[in-house]
Amino acid sequence: MKKHLSSPILYVGEEPAGRHVPKLKLALAELMRSSVGTGHRRRLNKPYLEIRADGCWVWLRSKNLVGYGQCVLDGKKIIAHRFFFGFIKEPLIPGLTLDHLCYTRACCNPDHLEQVTHIENKRRAREHWNLKHPDKPWGYWKRKCRS
Repeated sequence: MKKHLSSPILYVGEEPAGRHVPKLKLALAELMRSSVGTGHRRRLNKPYLEIRADGCWVWLRSKNLVGYGQCVLDGKKIIAHRFFFGFIKEPLIPGLTLDHLCYTRACCNPDHLEQVTHIENKRRAREHWNLKHPDKPWGYWKRKCRS
């Protein structure tokens, strides 16, 4: 594992070389510029992202209760993968949600995200659940005990 102390990125394996790398560095510079003076000194050297061998850009800083990365941009809390998708790939379309094709909630790689409707996102989640948990029905955690 290679850690660049001067960089906000933690690389696992080789450094990526791709079309998004220059924009990724610009996006991180924008986040760092926006967050100057909003944290404690001990967090200054903590990386923002871990770039894994499978291609995921995993958010290492604050996460919400369900595991999505969150950051502050110009004083407003935003979801990290939405920021990176909009900054690097294409503008976000109102009414659509981002589906993680890699099923890693903290992943911010725009190549692992796709804009879809909420219904399509739920359909894909159910399909993925059924493949991973064939013995448990979808939504079993929501059912109340009737005894």
